[in-house]
Amino acid sequence: MDVPDKKAVGLWDYDKYRDQDTPLSDDEWAYVEHDTLAGVECLIALKKVLRSKIFAMPYTATGINRKECKLRGKKKFAHDFFLKQVLTWEQQIVCELVYHGGYTHGNRHFIGVVNENVIGGDFQSSYPFIMCAYKVPGEKFAKYHNCKATEIIKQMDDYAFMTKLILKNVKVKYDVDMPVLQYSKAIKTINAICDNGRIIMAAYVEIYVSEYTLDLIMKQYEIGAHACMDVYCATKKYLPRWFTDYVFECYTDKCALKYRDPYDAVLYALSKSRVNSLYGLTVMHPVRDEIQEVYSGEDTGTYTVEAGDFETKYNEYVNLMSSIFCYQWGAWITEIAQYNLFKMGSMCDTWLYSDTDSVYGQGWHMDEVEAYNQDCLKRLKENGYDAVRVDGHEFILGTITFD
Repeated sequence: MDVPDKKAVGLWDYDKYRDQDTPLSDDEWAYVEHDTLAGVECLIALKKVLRSKIFAMPYTATGINRKECKLRGKKKFAHDFFLKQVLTWEQQIVCELVYHGGYTHGNRHFIGVVNENVIGGDFQSSYPFIMCAYKVPGEKFAKYHNCKATEIIKQMDDYAFMTKLILKNVKVKYDVDMPVLQYSKAIKTINAICDNGRIIMAAYVEIYVSEYTLDLIMKQYEIGAHACMDVYCATKKYLPRWFTDYVFECYTDKCALKYRDPYDAVLYALSKSRVNSLYGLTVMHPVRDEIQEVYSGEDTGTYTVEAGDFETKYNEYVNLMSSIFCYQWGAWITEIAQYNLFKMGSMCDTWLYSDTDSVYGQGWHMDEVEAYNQDCLKRLKENGYDAVRVDGHEFILGTITFD
């Protein structure tokens, strides 16, 4: 961003093997100091571009998009659309249990090993791609009775499901290096053995999942017995057009700024932030604990948590005209992105590491990568979008690219 204190290129040795006890040289401390100063100066530059005072700056990048989305949504009766599919309070609790963050994990068979010929692939704007090209829950959820896992998976292209999955005597299959079953999201386990937060085997597991995670679990694990309880179902539809058009517009602006002459690093960084933060609008918790901080006296720096009546607060949130984003949209965007990540992981011989939208592996199957990338463009076109072309460069949302 062309700030006064530049990144101290050359002072950090990226080829050096390190752990948490490796001492830093004077040059490396200088590198860290320049990174810190540059970060502060970048925030100051961003403040100037946004024409905002420090007290009016959004706390997160999501705040930059929120105002524009509310203006666009108001013109398209977005609140009315929201009311047609918003979750009940009971369903909101379930959906928050279904939701999880990005998949970050390392292959347990290669801990402490230096691997050669590792190539990293990542998705081009993974979450914005899902928003523009995939269908998510598009109607109110309803109870679905007497449902088997195979029935849910069979209908996953057209219907979204939330279910409490009960597993008995579950064990990851021998050839699965990157297990999906998340210990921290399980509401009950018995004798669970984990690898960095992922369940390898257990006598008993209860966990809320969507159809996407259910499909991965059924493929990855040997299961003595299982049952789907408390099943909810909703028809899948594309996200509202006013929102997906804005997502695609932000992505197009980012691509155009990347090669604009003269190059404006601040505007490009802002446009990139806009694209990446749109997803956050869809997964904001509608109600939260009230945090009361003490700013004076002997108890300065302490705080109390006031939970309050969450259900009443939630119903008040639902009736606000400014409420236009359904929480389940974001939950399913995350689910689909993880499902696609496991597709990418299967495209190499050895999957070593992943972090949300990237796969580091050995022995990539480039024919499978090309087929996946073609499918990305096909999905975009089915919803009325296309590649972005700028000065001879082509950008396609969701495609896999390599370092």
